[in-house]
Amino acid sequence: MDACPARTACGRGRASKTGKWLASAALGTAVGLLVSLPANASFISFTGGDPACSGNDCFLFLDAAITGAGSNSLTAMVGGQTGPQVDIATNTNVTSGAGFAVLTPASDAALTDLTFTPANDLLFGDFSFRGILANPGDVTINVTDAGGALFSHIFSIAASGNFQPIGMISQDGESIKSVSISSAGFNDVRQIEFSPVSAVPIPPAVALFGSGLLGLGFLARRSKRKQSTQNA
Repeated sequence: MDACPARTACGRGRASKTGKWLASAALGTAVGLLVSLPANASFISFTGGDPACSGNDCFLFLDAAITGAGSNSLTAMVGGQTGPQVDIATNTNVTSGAGFAVLTPASDAALTDLTFTPANDLLFGDFSFRGILANPGDVTINVTDAGGALFSHIFSIAASGNFQPIGMISQDGESIKSVSISSAGFNDVRQIEFSPVSAVPIPPAVALFGSGLLGLGFLARRSKRKQSTQNA
């Protein structure tokens, strides 16, 4: 006796089971890939100008000159007077002319540590600056991302004098919560640059996860419609 008199119906049943299995497999694979994705972004070091910005669009700007005894707590804007705010803290008082910031020690005390904190920690993905060291040596850049992870790099500056831009750039669209820079002594720090977070393509795992969900949803709807038809 034929175990499946209605061969077409059996075929549809096997196709339905196969479809459910494939959708479930896609969903399971995607979940596994999503779980394996890193929890935090990674920042890498770079030397030279930041290609994400042009002209002065990303440089820190000061509304007014800081003169006399100077200050160790400043507020600057990115790109000009109306740009996003970045707070600056230094280990010793600094001075600067109005306009795009050039920070110099206000006294004979060594300028060794500066911290830059954007008011909005979701705006910027890259940081760079240039300056002059009192003597050849190392410059350390520490970036804390919006999730609290810390990324560091040490740049070796072989000569005193004006060094080329150095910085850190996000590889996957993570943003900067704060940046600190340090050395044995800066004669000045200039062309301090924050550039916007770059758009990041959707990871393949996310697309696969969505495909799996859509597949399961379609099969569930089809099964419900078929059951309604049988019960009519």
